Amino acid sequence: MADKSIFVRIVRLMNCGCAGIMCYDGVMRMFDLKDNTDPFFFLLSIYLFGFATLLVLAEIRYKKVLAYIEFLKYRMGKGVYVMLVGLLLFDENRKTDMFSAITIVLVGFFNLIVGCLRESLFND
Repeated sequence: MADKSIFVRIVRLMNCGCAGIMCYDGVMRMFDLKDNTDPFFFLLSIYLFGFATLLVLAEIRYKKVLAYIEFLKYRMGKGVYVMLVGLLLFDENRKTDMFSAITIVLVGFFNLIVGCLRESLFND
């Protein structure tokens, strides 16, 4: 059986990669703001930076943030959070959004799997 720290390290790197993808997609969406008049498009473009920041702060276990957002303490909570952001991001008209959303949802699903493994196999 593989050591739990390997899975946790891989998931942490993947989550930081997801935060990078969110920031990249937010920057790419900024170039299209003048072409799009939908207010949700504008708000999500801005919020992506905040979502990415929250994910990174949760991964480095910043206690001031985790005190208010309890579900980000746990791997399952991070998985649901990342999947939610990925599903919000999905837009079949924009290729960068579609690629980012699929990648982010897959990482969120992997977070859920590792969260289940940690609970059932690696009782801390």
